Amino acid sequence: MAKLIKIKIRPMKEKDVKQVWQIEKLCFKQPYSLAILRQELNIEAAQVWIATWRNKVLAYIDFWHIHDEIELVSIAVHPDWRREKIGHDLMNAMIDYAKKNHVKFIYLDVRSGNLAAQKFYTNLDFKQVGLRKRYYADNDEDAMILKKELHS
Repeated sequence: MAKLIKIKIRPMKEKDVKQVWQIEKLCFKQPYSLAILRQELNIEAAQVWIATWRNKVLAYIDFWHIHDEIELVSIAVHPDWRREKIGHDLMNAMIDYAKKNHVKFIYLDVRSGNLAAQKFYTNLDFKQVGLRKRYYADNDEDAMILKKELHS
């Protein structure tokens, strides 16, 4: 049953970093450190946005915008808030940003065994354009390189 909440999407601030880090640790086998997440705040190309509800961070998206391309670094939704379309809302916010900023391509890597994520990205019109063999250090899993082409 859907929780029917109205989330807000905004840039991450220093005060949000610890909540984002908690989500990172819950969602990834090899989470980024608190220091790396803080660093993102100081990198000009980095965009880290959060989805909040009642001042609680439920999800985040981290992407880098360089020239006419975006590289999706990370997206994660707190396990308690999955299946609420929050990840979809964050991806659409990134895609809208890309269109407004004349981005031609969005790239991302996804584990070859993560079928749910692959379906999620395919539904957003991402296509496989490459493969990084044994990319993930924790289990030598391949990474599929996906690309979305944007049209002006």
